[in-house]
Amino acid sequence: MKFEPNEEELAKRIEHYGPSDLNSPKLMVPGSDWNSQQLVAFRASLLDDLPLDRLFPSEYMPEDHPVSNTLLPKIREPSEDDLKEFLSKRGDYIGNPFGTFFIRLQSAITTGVAYIPGTTGHARNPSSTSDLSSSSNEDKDEEPSKQMLSILLDTILFYPQMSDVRYGNQKYLLAVETQQRSMEISFGSGSKVTAKNDGGLYLTYKDLYTGSVKHGIVPLISFEAKRRHAHHHRAAGEEEKYSEALLGQELAELLGHAMANVNELVQPTDQEALLLTIHGTHLKLVVARFTTAYLTYVKSHSIPESERLWIRRSSPFQLKDREGREGALRMIIGILEYIKSGTSEIGLMQAAFSYSGQ
Repeated sequence: MKFEPNEEELAKRIEHYGPSDLNSPKLMVPGSDWNSQQLVAFRASLLDDLPLDRLFPSEYMPEDHPVSNTLLPKIREPSEDDLKEFLSKRGDYIGNPFGTFFIRLQSAITTGVAYIPGTTGHARNPSSTSDLSSSSNEDKDEEPSKQMLSILLDTILFYPQMSDVRYGNQKYLLAVETQQRSMEISFGSGSKVTAKNDGGLYLTYKDLYTGSVKHGIVPLISFEAKRRHAHHHRAAGEEEKYSEALLGQELAELLGHAMANVNELVQPTDQEALLLTIHGTHLKLVVARFTTAYLTYVKSHSIPESERLWIRRSSPFQLKDREGREGALRMIIGILEYIKSGTSEIGLMQAAFSYSGQ
C-alpha cells in the first residue's frame, strides 16, 4: 500500500546520511553482510515498532473471520508455564491443531541440556534443576525458530479458505517452503549480489493441461530466522537493540524480494516486499515499498537525496505469551487475506490477476 510517514513516525525514524555511490566496490558483498554502507547508499530509513495498520490495510485484519474464530481459542490455550512442559502435557491438547507448533515453541525456549540418568553426561552434570526457563538458549541456532514459523503458517493454511486463491479458471494454493532461496540484486552499473531468505510463502498450482503441480520460486513473503542473541546479547524480556547489520540484511532481502517480483511483470509497477522475521520467539512483520522511480535509480550510479526507502517494522509478537500468539495469528491471517485480495503490490500476484483477466 502507498505510505507516507506521519510526524510522530518521522520524529522516531532512524536515518543514515551520506553520499549514495552505487558503484562503490564496498557494496559488493552478499546480502547477509550488508550494513551501514548499504543503508547509506540505498537511502534506507527505519520506522520501528509500528502498529499493523501502518504496514498493510487494516480492512484485512480479521474481526469476524471463520478461521480466526476457530483458531484463536486454540492458539491461546497453553500458558507459558504449560509450554515449558508441553511434551509431558501434550495429552491435554489432543485435537489442538497447534500441537506441533507448541512442541517447536518448547524447543525454542529450552535453555539446558537434558542429561539422562545413568549416562556419562549425567554423571558429569548431575544437577536436578529444570532444563527449561522462560528465555532462549543464546547458543541455540535459528532452526527451532524457523521450524516454528513454518509450522505456524502451515497450520493456518491447512484451512481451505485460507490457502485457496482463484483467478478466473486457475486455482492457486499458497504454500510454505522452508528451503533457503537466493534472490539476485542488481544495482549501479551492472553490479550483482545475492540475498538469501530462510524460505517463505509461494504460489503453487496444478497445470490445467498436464495436471502436474507447479511450484513457485518467487516469494510472496520471505522468512528470516535468527537466534535470540543474533547481533546483540539480549536478556529474557529485554527489548531488541538497534543493529545496522540486522537492518542491512533486512534491506537486502526486501530489495531482492521486490526485484524478483517486478521481473515477473511485462510493465514494471511499484512493489511492496513483505518479510516475516523471527528472533528466538519474537515474531515481526517487516515491509518496504519500492516505487518504480526508486528501482530505476537503483540501476544508476546513485539515488538522489529526495528518494527515501522506508523500512517499516511491526511491534514484536512474543510467541510465549497468549496475547503475542493471538496477535501473530491475526497478523498472519490479515496479510494472507491482503495478498489474496489482488490489491497488494506484489508482482507475482499482479501478473496472476492480469493473466486471469481480473
